Amino acid sequence: MNKNVVGDGYFRTADIPILLGRGFLETDTASSPRVAVVNQRFAEAYWPGQNPVGKRFRWAGRKRLVEVVGLARNSKYNIPIEPSLEFFYLPLSQNFRTQMTLLVATSGPSDSLAQPLRHMVNPSIPTNR
Repeated sequence: MNKNVVGDGYFRTADIPILLGRGFLETDTASSPRVAVVNQRFAEAYWPGQNPVGKRFRWAGRKRLVEVVGLARNSKYNIPIEPSLEFFYLPLSQNFRTQMTLLVATSGPSDSLAQPLRHMVNPSIPTNR
Protein backbone atom coordinates (compact mmCIF):
# COMPACT_ATOMS: atom_id res chain seq x y z
CA MET A 1 0.00 0.00 0.00
CA ASN A 2 1.28 3.43 -0.92
CA LYS A 3 0.59 6.29 1.47
CA ASN A 4 1.38 9.89 2.24
CA VAL A 5 0.95 12.07 5.32
CA VAL A 6 -0.52 15.44 4.32
CA GLY A 7 -1.86 18.68 5.76
CA ASP A 8 -5.50 19.71 5.59
CA GLY A 9 -4.99 21.93 2.50
CA TYR A 10 -3.11 19.31 0.47
CA PHE A 11 -5.92 18.20 -1.86
CA ARG A 12 -6.80 21.79 -2.83
CA THR A 13 -3.13 22.72 -3.34
CA ALA A 14 -2.32 19.58 -5.36
CA ASP A 15 -5.57 19.96 -7.36
CA ILE A 16 -6.77 16.47 -6.39
CA PRO A 17 -10.57 16.51 -6.13
CA ILE A 18 -12.37 14.75 -3.29
CA LEU A 19 -15.07 12.77 -5.10
CA LEU A 20 -16.97 11.43 -2.08
CA GLY A 21 -16.92 12.38 1.57
CA ARG A 22 -14.39 14.95 2.70
CA GLY A 23 -10.74 15.83 3.00
CA PHE A 24 -9.02 16.43 6.33
CA LEU A 25 -10.30 18.96 8.84
CA GLU A 26 -8.76 20.84 11.74
CA THR A 27 -10.90 18.64 13.98
CA ASP A 28 -8.97 15.53 12.85
CA THR A 29 -6.58 15.68 15.78
CA ALA A 30 -4.34 13.27 17.65
CA SER A 31 -7.15 12.69 20.14
CA SER A 32 -9.94 12.10 17.58
CA PRO A 33 -10.68 8.85 15.71
CA ARG A 34 -8.04 7.93 13.10
CA VAL A 35 -9.05 8.84 9.55
CA ALA A 36 -7.81 8.43 5.97
CA VAL A 37 -8.66 9.47 2.43
CA VAL A 38 -8.23 6.77 -0.23
CA ASN A 39 -7.92 7.11 -3.98
CA GLN A 40 -10.20 5.45 -6.53
CA ARG A 41 -7.76 2.64 -7.26
CA PHE A 42 -7.45 1.78 -3.55
CA ALA A 43 -11.25 1.79 -3.10
CA GLU A 44 -11.83 -0.42 -6.14
CA ALA A 45 -9.16 -2.91 -5.00
CA TYR A 46 -10.55 -3.32 -1.48
CA TRP A 47 -14.28 -2.47 -1.80
CA PRO A 48 -15.20 -3.01 -5.47
CA GLY A 49 -18.43 -1.30 -6.48
CA GLN A 50 -18.96 0.09 -2.95
CA ASN A 51 -18.78 3.53 -1.41
CA PRO A 52 -15.53 3.45 0.63
CA VAL A 53 -16.57 6.28 3.00
CA GLY A 54 -17.12 4.76 6.43
CA LYS A 55 -15.09 1.62 5.67
CA ARG A 56 -12.14 0.81 7.91
CA PHE A 57 -8.72 -0.71 7.34
CA ARG A 58 -5.34 -1.20 8.94
CA TRP A 59 -1.96 -1.50 7.29
CA ALA A 60 1.56 -2.78 7.96
CA GLY A 61 0.67 -4.61 11.17
CA ARG A 62 -0.87 -1.54 12.83
CA LYS A 63 -3.35 -2.37 15.57
CA ARG A 64 -5.59 0.68 15.16
CA LEU A 65 -8.22 0.77 12.47
CA VAL A 66 -8.41 3.86 10.27
CA GLU A 67 -11.79 5.07 8.98
CA VAL A 68 -12.11 6.29 5.40
CA VAL A 69 -13.63 9.79 5.37
CA GLY A 70 -13.03 10.63 1.71
CA LEU A 71 -12.43 9.30 -1.79
CA ALA A 72 -9.88 11.22 -3.88
CA ARG A 73 -9.43 11.11 -7.64
CA ASN A 74 -6.49 8.98 -8.81
CA SER A 75 -3.37 11.04 -9.35
CA LYS A 76 0.29 10.69 -10.30
CA TYR A 77 2.55 10.49 -7.30
CA ASN A 78 6.11 10.11 -8.61
CA ILE A 79 6.36 10.36 -12.39
CA PRO A 80 3.81 11.27 -15.10
CA ILE A 81 3.98 7.88 -16.86
CA GLU A 82 3.48 5.69 -13.78
CA PRO A 83 0.50 3.34 -13.70
CA SER A 84 -2.39 4.13 -11.39
CA LEU A 85 -1.40 3.21 -7.82
CA GLU A 86 -3.48 2.13 -4.82
CA PHE A 87 -2.93 5.08 -2.52
CA PHE A 88 -4.15 6.45 0.80
CA TYR A 89 -3.54 9.65 2.69
CA LEU A 90 -3.28 10.23 6.43
CA PRO A 91 -3.64 13.63 8.15
CA LEU A 92 -0.47 15.22 9.47
CA SER A 93 -2.37 16.21 12.62
CA GLN A 94 -2.68 12.50 13.51
CA ASN A 95 0.68 11.33 12.16
CA PHE A 96 3.43 13.71 13.27
CA ARG A 97 6.55 13.85 11.09
CA THR A 98 9.76 15.77 11.70
CA GLN A 99 10.50 15.99 7.97
CA MET A 100 7.94 17.05 5.39
CA THR A 101 7.81 18.36 1.85
CA LEU A 102 6.22 21.78 1.42
CA LEU A 103 3.87 22.01 -1.56
CA VAL A 104 2.90 25.54 -2.61
CA ALA A 105 0.56 26.78 -5.34
CA THR A 106 0.43 30.41 -6.43
CA SER A 107 -1.30 32.44 -9.09
CA GLY A 108 1.40 35.15 -8.93
CA PRO A 109 5.14 35.15 -9.61
CA SER A 110 6.71 32.26 -7.73
CA ASP A 111 9.96 34.13 -6.98
CA SER A 112 8.01 36.51 -4.73
CA LEU A 113 7.25 33.58 -2.42
CA ALA A 114 10.83 32.43 -1.78
CA GLN A 115 11.65 34.74 1.13
CA PRO A 116 8.28 34.48 2.94
CA LEU A 117 8.44 30.67 2.65
CA ARG A 118 11.98 30.56 4.04
CA HIS A 119 10.82 32.66 6.96
CA MET A 120 7.77 30.43 7.50
CA VAL A 121 9.97 27.31 7.64
CA ASN A 122 12.66 29.02 9.75
CA PRO A 123 11.41 32.16 11.57
CA SER A 124 14.99 33.16 12.46
CA ILE A 125 15.58 34.07 8.78
CA PRO A 126 14.86 37.79 8.27
CA THR A 127 12.03 38.57 5.84
CA ASN A 128 13.67 41.66 4.30
CA ARG A 129 16.68 40.02 2.62
